[in-house]
Amino acid sequence: MRKDIQSLRGIAVMLVLLYHAQLGVVGRGFLGVDVFFVISGYLITELITKELDAGTFSFRQFYWRRAKRLLPAAYVVIALTSVGALVLLTRLELAAFVKQVIGSVSFTANIVLWKQSGYFDGTAELKPLLHMWSLSLEEQFYLVFPLALWVTPPPLRRWLAGAALVLSLGLCFVAVSWKPTAAFYLLPTRAWELMIGACGALWFRDAPATPRATARLVGPPALLSVLVVSSLAIDAVHPRWDALIVCAATLTAIWARVGVLERGPLAATLGWFGDISYSLYLVHWPIFAFARNVFVGEVPTGVKWLGVAASVVLAALLFRTVEDPIRRSDREPSRALLASVVGASLALVLIPLAAPSLVRSVKDWSAIRRTNFGLSPSCDFGAAFEPTPACRTADNPAVVVWGDSFAMHLVPGLVATDRRLGVVQATRSMCGPVLDLAPDSFFPASRTDFSLCLERLDSGLPTFGRPAATQCSFDALAYRAKQEPVIHLLEQIARSADVPVVWLSELLCSGERCRAQEDDVPLYRDSAHLSIEGSVLLARKYHLMDQLVAQAR
Repeated sequence: MRKDIQSLRGIAVMLVLLYHAQLGVVGRGFLGVDVFFVISGYLITELITKELDAGTFSFRQFYWRRAKRLLPAAYVVIALTSVGALVLLTRLELAAFVKQVIGSVSFTANIVLWKQSGYFDGTAELKPLLHMWSLSLEEQFYLVFPLALWVTPPPLRRWLAGAALVLSLGLCFVAVSWKPTAAFYLLPTRAWELMIGACGALWFRDAPATPRATARLVGPPALLSVLVVSSLAIDAVHPRWDALIVCAATLTAIWARVGVLERGPLAATLGWFGDISYSLYLVHWPIFAFARNVFVGEVPTGVKWLGVAASVVLAALLFRTVEDPIRRSDREPSRALLASVVGASLALVLIPLAAPSLVRSVKDWSAIRRTNFGLSPSCDFGAAFEPTPACRTADNPAVVVWGDSFAMHLVPGLVATDRRLGVVQATRSMCGPVLDLAPDSFFPASRTDFSLCLERLDSGLPTFGRPAATQCSFDALAYRAKQEPVIHLLEQIARSADVPVVWLSELLCSGERCRAQEDDVPLYRDSAHLSIEGSVLLARKYHLMDQLVAQAR
């Protein structure tokens, strides 16, 4: 293995590790995954084409090497993560976790997580096997690309790779604005990153050796580009220009064989991290995900650094005891070994499958945390609003609820307290009826999922942080600071247009704290949106519809 490529792997995994620790060191360290994709595409293509040209390529041996390299360490981590999930996750999180395990052992984790993700879905950073999406995507690539190389005549392989790169890149750039979640998770829109590495391997093979002067000229700037782009917000959408720059820079660094990555103490250190990079990638994310489940609100900085240290130590241990010995073993595949792999896969799925029933809670949290679409999911309109029967309670409603998801969550309460006026819902997610305010400006303070916080307390799970100590209430001053742009806008409207404003914060906040539950009813379904029961309770207790009607008159 080339030392410079191992050093690049070390850089990639450190970027990912520090980014996921949320220490503010690298703002876009997730681009380390894109570096991995390029390296993987380069090395796999180089290996396959050499064996194809020598007439020694075997699909059986190729996939056996892949299995020895990837499965043992991954299965150990999945098993240990399942144990942690049993004692640290809520019933709803465990139900989602089971699907993540199934996706991980079937190499479809990216598809599972794509289906689990969305605007109303629970936060992704709480999913202990979220990081398995990239490994599943790579495995899907390994299932398709070796066969494509095998059936393609040698002179056409580079053109095949180039065409696949252009097609996937074009699809990604179109889809990333149209279907961003799909563009992030799925192989057709991410294959171009692996294909950049594949094209490099195919085109470099017959190219003359890189002149050292040229390498010294382009290598260091390419390496610097990877670090700079991983620290600065170049593109608000990912994967797009930021990923393209980093992937191109990674391939340039591979081509140039940057000296600082091959020789000296820095290369030795980065190379060591490169050696354990796969194990480190596997172990680090569950540690941080469990910490974010256990701590309500922000995880303390000291705990984050402890997570970084624990990740490195456990990765080194996993590499020494599992990954490296099995990878180097000369054991050949057999039916008995295949049966044991299938059995282990089934066991990994069965262990957490019964887990949700082990968690007991007083309340029905699946009902409390269900999505509050208002009258109907169909009322989350697309480009055009249509007052369909499902989105109104009368033929000629007198009350219209207009806005985004924060208008939606008021609808159940208004309908429950309606005095035969009729309500029509005109709402669209992430599309507030105001200009020049980002969607994030509407969310309450400190990123606390209030329903998750209350569910953890109700289930008797380990829960830390100030909100947990105060029954998941949140700081009123921090809330008002976070909402300042909206508050300022509404106050201006109230003064200049003489439009009355009903402030829910006046009902929910008293003194220094704002309540997350009222009369033992959880008010929120996530970090900001009211639950259906919470919406009805507030409307009834504070006569919300009567207030609105009175103000309108």
